Amino acid sequence: RNDPKKIIIDENKNVKAIRPDIIIHERGNNDNNLIAFEIKKNYTDRHDLKKIKSLLRSPYNYKYGCLISYLPTKPYIKVRLLSNQGQNVEEFKVKKMNNMVPAYNRMCQPLAKIMLRGLEHEKLR
Repeated sequence: RNDPKKIIIDENKNVKAIRPDIIIHERGNNDNNLIAFEIKKNYTDRHDLKKIKSLLRSPYNYKYGCLISYLPTKPYIKVRLLSNQGQNVEEFKVKKMNNMVPAYNRMCQPLAKIMLRGLEHEKLR
């Protein structure tokens, strides 16, 4: 299935269908929604942030949201990770290289560590 998520987009309770760029979740329910990504060539905007924040709340309850900006004129990729507690977990820049594989690896390692730390913390509760 490729059903869009539905979110309330403004104070008038207007509902909008959205499709995050990448989601990691268990299909069929909202019990194991891990992370939603918005990835842009340039800076992410308020709409992207609002979209990710809405997926962190009920009924979707994603544990994390991630905004990634490629920024073609900059020597780095900007990464912002949010948690379903409503706060920024981490914000960092990853230096671009001619071969982007090392840059993506350097970006994914901190994301994975932060997410695993959060999941381990939940298991202890």
